[in-house]
Amino acid sequence: MFYQLTNDNWISIGGIIVDSMAIIVSISIAIWVTRRAFKDNLKQHLFEKRMILYSDFILPLEYLLANHTISNLKKQHKAIDEIITKLYFLSNNEIHSLAIEFIKELEDTIKKVEVGKIQEDNQKLISICRVLSEAMKWEKEYFNDITPSKMKEIKKKYNMA
Repeated sequence: MFYQLTNDNWISIGGIIVDSMAIIVSISIAIWVTRRAFKDNLKQHLFEKRMILYSDFILPLEYLLANHTISNLKKQHKAIDEIITKLYFLSNNEIHSLAIEFIKELEDTIKKVEVGKIQEDNQKLISICRVLSEAMKWEKEYFNDITPSKMKEIKKKYNMA
């Protein structure tokens, strides 16, 4: 009544089990590779968008460093304000918090210049401009988010530590 399995039958069954396991492992690896590629592609796309935003942000910063007149401060303030709202979604916390500090310092500088309390260059505003510029260049060069330790190093370089 019972069918006895021979060595050949056991070998066939073992082969089927090994083939099934190989298929399961292959499918698992294929799913993992596909998800990884999707995440990397998304990360690359976000990085490209961030670099475009940074290039838009650098121009007003350079204008501020070159020309500190009240009309230029107001003009650049409007341009920078629009960029900082986009920066919130695309940049890391280090860059965004420094950008917020920058915009507050820019607004304070504009108020001081309007009432005549400040005549010469505002060193803090210039330092923040330079730190932002260098931090964005670092991210572009290393294709990664800037680390808090690297940000501290850059701030120390410009006497903001």
